[in-house]
Amino acid sequence: MKTKTAAKPRSARSASTPANNRPGQDKKDLAKLLFMSGDITQKEIAERVHITEKTLGNWIKTGNWGKLKKSLITSKGDQLRRLYDIMAALTTAIEKTDYGDTKLADMMIKYTAAIRNLETETSAGQMFETGMQFISFVDKDNHNLAKDITNYFDAFITKELNHKF
Repeated sequence: MKTKTAAKPRSARSASTPANNRPGQDKKDLAKLLFMSGDITQKEIAERVHITEKTLGNWIKTGNWGKLKKSLITSKGDQLRRLYDIMAALTTAIEKTDYGDTKLADMMIKYTAAIRNLETETSAGQMFETGMQFISFVDKDNHNLAKDITNYFDAFITKELNHKF
């Protein structure tokens, strides 16, 4: 019996041109992800996405990517710290009320859910960071394989972005 092999994603078909066949919005999304990673220069981003540095600069400026990047860097950890501080204060307040305040108990339930969501949710930024670390790991041993994985990973991230947004 013949087995079918899965077709390669469009971006994985050509190792030398990972983004050439994508519409403009996909290029912009990929550039934004690369920019948010913080580990790649704007020149490298422009080369990888096959756009000019001027175009990238315009996207960064008009999309306020700089502000977004700053908020992504600290947001999850800071939010969790704040939520844990609030939970500690709520616990102290509940202990002072002989455990009879239902408003405080409701607040605890809501904050517990918010913490659980933040701790278990994997953002596109986290997926991207993990993928880049893995690609760097592979690149040390096999550059060509790392290039192929990068193409697949770019297609995956683009799909995830389109799915989430």
